[in-house]
Amino acid sequence: MVPKEPPESKFTQHAQPKHAVVMVLGDLGRSPRMQYHALSLLEHGHYVTLIGYAGEDLISPLQKASAPLDLASNNDDQSSKASSSYQGNFHVLRMKPYQPPRTNILHRLFYYPLRLASLLFCVIHTLWVQLHQVPHTKTPVDVMLVQNPPSVPTLMLGYLFCLWQGIKTRGRRPRFVIDWHNLGFSMFESSTQRTLAKFYERIVGPLADAHLCVTHAMEVWLGENFDVHGKRVRVLYDKPPFMFGPTRVEEQHDLFSRLELDKEERHFGCNDGRSKTKIEFWLEELRIRDEVDAGELVEETLLTQMIINRNGESKISLRKNRPALLVSSTSWTPDEDFSILLKALEKLQSSIGKRNNFQRFPKILIIVTGKGPEKSHYLPLLKKFNDSHPQ
Repeated sequence: MVPKEPPESKFTQHAQPKHAVVMVLGDLGRSPRMQYHALSLLEHGHYVTLIGYAGEDLISPLQKASAPLDLASNNDDQSSKASSSYQGNFHVLRMKPYQPPRTNILHRLFYYPLRLASLLFCVIHTLWVQLHQVPHTKTPVDVMLVQNPPSVPTLMLGYLFCLWQGIKTRGRRPRFVIDWHNLGFSMFESSTQRTLAKFYERIVGPLADAHLCVTHAMEVWLGENFDVHGKRVRVLYDKPPFMFGPTRVEEQHDLFSRLELDKEERHFGCNDGRSKTKIEFWLEELRIRDEVDAGELVEETLLTQMIINRNGESKISLRKNRPALLVSSTSWTPDEDFSILLKALEKLQSSIGKRNNFQRFPKILIIVTGKGPEKSHYLPLLKKFNDSHPQ
């Protein structure tokens, strides 16, 4: 799936636009669901202030919507025209909280207090100071949509901000909405921290006016454990927005040509001193098994090939015996147990071996993306898996 140019908004502008604050204590560029919420609200004609950490760029429509008006007016492409209607309706506030070191026992002892103090300062300064400097804050905040996790201190400060706005505007309190991606207490390592975080989450969570869940199972769990149920809870599944569509074979070929996976494998150290990487061995097998019809193979990747026929015309196609491609994006955090995938792969490898089915079963290429604290823990395990399964 690759981004496509957004079409003109098909939604009718509301007579009285609302002002929505969408907040996530994470890198905004790595928070696609919250970005899609912001884009959807913009398409419906509302004002949106997006709050989160500094880091990666936003998706193209939001990036263009946040650009200065004079810069956007110089672009005549379709996507710029589609985003021009959002100009002045969308603003981004990025935070840069302090990240305490964890290099020794003393640093680890004070890590959580320092981290919490930094988050409290950043969120309070953003909501109570910076938000009032946004041009469209002449329209009072109508709804605050907060991603959970993290729940500390996001949920409490979001709720207090809505209460304060209600007092300030004499009863016009913004609605407080939580988007439950996961459970905040599951991110903590020690049992004491998890217990305290769960108690906090169970107290503050039900204070919200409405709740969004990524799965029905999450909705059921919240009802049974946090007393969050009824009409104010809705399941909103993750779905690709309009900007995504099927990837053309030419785009696939260009992507895998640029990735140079064999070099990545050598950098990762998976060839274990062998003269050729596993991917290079796979390419040799593919050349033998694939049949090139009346043409010359001039460029190839593991999944695609470019052939020039006798008339000099080039054609890119998917390889007949290409490996299966599995892409996993992860933030490498403790609440994402990546060992589940490794165990599944071990079972699959064992099942194929018992049936002596290596020739008929396709090769599997797994690409894992993302940054996070657990990455250094899993990289040796991934290398060990590769080295122990040469086929």
